[in-house]
Amino acid sequence: SQADKLIIDDLQWADAATFELLHFLANKNTETIVKLYGAYRDNEVGLKLETFLEGMRSGKMVTLVGVGGLEPSSLTSLMATIMQVPLEQAPVQFSQWLFDKSGGNPFFALETLKTLLETRSLSITDGIWQSDLDSLSQNYDELALPPAVLQMVERRIKTLSDETRRVLSVACVMQTGFNATVLSKISALSEWATSEALAEAESKDIIDIDGFKHDLTRQALYSSLPESQRRFIHKSIADVLSSSLTSVLSPKANSKDYTLKDPLIIAEHYLQAKDYEQAAKLLFTTANIRYEQQVGFETEAIELYQRVIALDIDNVYCERAKAYLAGRLIAKREFDKAEQIIQDVLNQSQDAIARCCAYVQYCTITYMQGSIGDAAKHVENAFALLDDIEEEALRKDVILAQAVIAQNKGEFERSIEIVLPLIKANEKMPLTPNHLNPLNILAANYADLGHFEKALEMYYKQLDIVQKFNRKEVEIRVIADILSTLDDMGRVTEGIALGEHALTLGDSASTPPIYYNLGLAYYELKQIDDALKQVELTLKTAFSVNILALTYSLKADIHSFQNKTKDAHKAVAEGLEAIKETDRLSAQAIMVIAAYKFGSSEQQKDVQHYIDSIDIKNLPAYISKDYIEIVN
Repeated sequence: SQADKLIIDDLQWADAATFELLHFLANKNTETIVKLYGAYRDNEVGLKLETFLEGMRSGKMVTLVGVGGLEPSSLTSLMATIMQVPLEQAPVQFSQWLFDKSGGNPFFALETLKTLLETRSLSITDGIWQSDLDSLSQNYDELALPPAVLQMVERRIKTLSDETRRVLSVACVMQTGFNATVLSKISALSEWATSEALAEAESKDIIDIDGFKHDLTRQALYSSLPESQRRFIHKSIADVLSSSLTSVLSPKANSKDYTLKDPLIIAEHYLQAKDYEQAAKLLFTTANIRYEQQVGFETEAIELYQRVIALDIDNVYCERAKAYLAGRLIAKREFDKAEQIIQDVLNQSQDAIARCCAYVQYCTITYMQGSIGDAAKHVENAFALLDDIEEEALRKDVILAQAVIAQNKGEFERSIEIVLPLIKANEKMPLTPNHLNPLNILAANYADLGHFEKALEMYYKQLDIVQKFNRKEVEIRVIADILSTLDDMGRVTEGIALGEHALTLGDSASTPPIYYNLGLAYYELKQIDDALKQVELTLKTAFSVNILALTYSLKADIHSFQNKTKDAHKAVAEGLEAIKETDRLSAQAIMVIAAYKFGSSEQQKDVQHYIDSIDIKNLPAYISKDYIEIVN
């Protein structure tokens, strides 16, 4: 009769009768009866299959062909075939995702496709394949596990020893980075027994040196665990891993040590174990330390603070996260949100660290609003809490706030005295972006005292440092200070390129001063339209009363140059309204000068009470010269 084929899959599960039949058929004339094709998993070969294969090999009746998993390119070709499209139209990104999750196992890949279609996570409309997954999942947690895969994994796991199943139960929760030492502590087995269990799992092609060979296998194991056992294992893993973080979590710990660990993974285990207290502690501490040490961690810090707050538990770390989040929101110019959070902390929290941080942030907001007296009170309240606080970074923030208030009161020498010890202490420590804050205040005081060249040199050094750390919001602030100092020196046009560069770095609390200084530079070049555009941008975005006063003064100057007297008077009036509630001497003096240079006679009378109260020696150098000329 005509030759035909007999294909038998999963020979690893065949019984003795099947092997006897196959052996009988193989001894016949396969050219005239039947050609035999068999398939089996080489990591699941039992005694019966091994005996059968040995007999076939000795009789030279079998040819073994090893078949590996599919490569990403092969999966792309497979997808093109399934979708009935040319290869160049096949979904390369999806194929790579499918490879990452299936490990190239054709069975896993096809079953995953089937499940995606059945659950409508993947659909076909008018020949177009669409997915409702955002850029495809990073894991299978949101997808139904393919039933056939689950059954296959369960059958495979049943063949393993009790010890190996126990170790894999821990490993599937841990996901990656497991080894015999860590797994032995959690599974309560000896390290030797654990290593043997891992060896057995590796011999069965379940794991390799990098972890589970197929994420679906891990997911199937994880889904088979009862919820209570999952939580127990998550907690055990977190406790074991976090034991090495104890010294790092100390307020006196070297922050560099923290980068050697990954506490965020540990925090995730605590979250899965529903141990929210420990999770909040790790998330909060990581946000603080990594923000100080790690390049470009500003956005991630905000997200971590928000995750802590979202836990909504009665915990000091939730309260502290709110206070620290307020600081990050201030940097992003979200002042109303920041102030609301600060008030919530001060009204509800009794934690010294949370309250101290909130007072420091409140100081920043109120002095920018121009209320130096209120800002000073907030600093006093923060300082009164320092006896109960060991956190060195926060203590430094309070001292820096004192220096800022002294500077804004015109007590420049005192401000320098406050900040110099911090600078000397920082010189003994590894350089971090936070070292820039005292240097910035020192340079600002030098500028206020009229030592412009010295201040400018310090600002350019700060710019070099901050660019190495890629702290864009700090870079914007430093550039704003450079532009202001160039203006003090009558060289503001030299900073145009630098200012325009700063605007490409994003938006921050220091962006309005950039707009103002660019407007000033364009005005110097008599590019009036460009100057007025920057003025309007400043007035729309500025929060600082000082910047508002400077900008209204510039607007009045420009309109006066244009012989638009009414518009100049209007700008002066708006500036006087902006400073009405402030006790900030510099803002008052700026508007006194503007009223006398560009205002009406009535407006000059209106500022007389400022003249009566301002002590010239407390004015910064960039204001005092013009002020003296006006008053005299």
